[in-house]
Amino acid sequence: METERFLADLAARLDDVKRVHRKECRRFFFELAPRLGTARALERELGQKLACRFNVFDYLKTDELGLSRIIA
Repeated sequence: METERFLADLAARLDDVKRVHRKECRRFFFELAPRLGTARALERELGQKLACRFNVFDYLKTDELGLSRIIA
């Protein structure tokens, strides 16, 4: 009897903790969404002005013939 009551109380407490954590997670992601949107927009704008992600090697042929032409 005592064990059953302990386990039932423990299950109830775990459910309460799960509810609280779910609520905190939802709030976290709800607050994070607009910040991510702002960060993405800023990254796009900076990328257009500063070309941070530009890599010349993306436009070069890196096969044997392409590399031979670059070296030549």
